[in-house]
Amino acid sequence: MSDPFPVHPSEDFTQQIKQALENLHDFGYLQNHPLSAALEGSGLAGSEAGWEKVRREILLAIEAHSPGPNPPISSPRARSDHILNLHYLEEIPLLQCAQELGISIRQTSRELRRAEQSVAAILWAKLGERLRPAQPAPAEPLRSELEQIRLNFEQVDMGLLLQEASREITSLAAEHGVRVQIDPPAWAALTLTDRMIARQALITIFSRLIQSSHPGDLHASFFRSEQTQALHVRFYPADEQPWQQPLEPFFQRLLDQMEWKIEIQKGFPAVCRVVFEANIPPILLVIDDNEGLG
Repeated sequence: MSDPFPVHPSEDFTQQIKQALENLHDFGYLQNHPLSAALEGSGLAGSEAGWEKVRREILLAIEAHSPGPNPPISSPRARSDHILNLHYLEEIPLLQCAQELGISIRQTSRELRRAEQSVAAILWAKLGERLRPAQPAPAEPLRSELEQIRLNFEQVDMGLLLQEASREITSLAAEHGVRVQIDPPAWAALTLTDRMIARQALITIFSRLIQSSHPGDLHASFFRSEQTQALHVRFYPADEQPWQQPLEPFFQRLLDQMEWKIEIQKGFPAVCRVVFEANIPPILLVIDDNEGLG
């Protein structure tokens, strides 16, 4: 006789939720998270991609963990909820969270751990049955997942999009002692791409570079030729083989669909080149012989 399905989440499941919280902006990671397979075909999030479903459910669980509006911050539930939001949603380092709340870093860590366990319990109660038996997502749903994602190509200013995306990695950079410097392009760096996917791609790329860098400057600047444009990110790798891990297949296929290329030029500093197409608006010359116009 098989064991009954456990009411409470296992330590492994809680750890999976912690890792999902740590990677809320990394859609390549979330796409391959076990929750993505559990949510497939569940009808909980319509036709969204796997990573969108995982992120949505995590955010709903965080909201469910909240003790409600205007709770006394001295209550343990309110304090752990506040730390959860500061650390994972606002990406504030744990030491800064402790300083803001006026408590020790050890107590802050305990409160965060308690919040992670609560979020895991909420998700387990809702989705745990779908995870039995636990098994990794099959390899070839990759194609069907990609088919679900409809890329909405539009003209996007990559300089403005990078400035927007960079705000999402400010806390991560501070935690690793990295200062991100961005030189805005001297031209409108326009390209045809999916704005949301491109934004998430930039966040993922910069997050990886920050985590594989020595403390110091990470410098981004734009270059262009007749047909292509490129974002060059100069960084100081923490080891001789920067960015050793290959990109997740799902992430790489999305980049391929957007016709982006990522190249790493080794050195100290090393350079990560993100190459994308130029989309220069056509110049329309209007000629009219009407003397009244002019």
